[in-house]
Amino acid sequence: MDRPQGFSRNNRLLRLADFKRVYASRARVADGALRVAAVSNGLPVARLGIVVSRRAVSAAVARNRLKRFVRETFRRRRMSLTGLDIVVTVERQAAALSNREFVAALQMLFAKLSHAEATD
Repeated sequence: MDRPQGFSRNNRLLRLADFKRVYASRARVADGALRVAAVSNGLPVARLGIVVSRRAVSAAVARNRLKRFVRETFRRRRMSLTGLDIVVTVERQAAALSNREFVAALQMLFAKLSHAEATD
């Protein structure tokens, strides 16, 4: 059962082929701490993939915190991102941001992305 505000398996990118398809797309936005790539998926839902390498953020606690904020921000904005497969890559600079700064940066990138997709 898919909860309206949940983050179910249907909302996740799970296969390597899906990640490669998103990375091959031209729809990208970035700032110093985050990179977001997206491609249309032809589905009535948005799907999210998250990449946080150990090289970028060495502490597991910090990696998990950043992934949790990405999931939560996506969950809240998913209606404006319908029909997209999105991959968020967290860069090294993200570990130095406060929680509020990180979420604000991600929201700004999601807004740019949804605006770019709307104009295409």
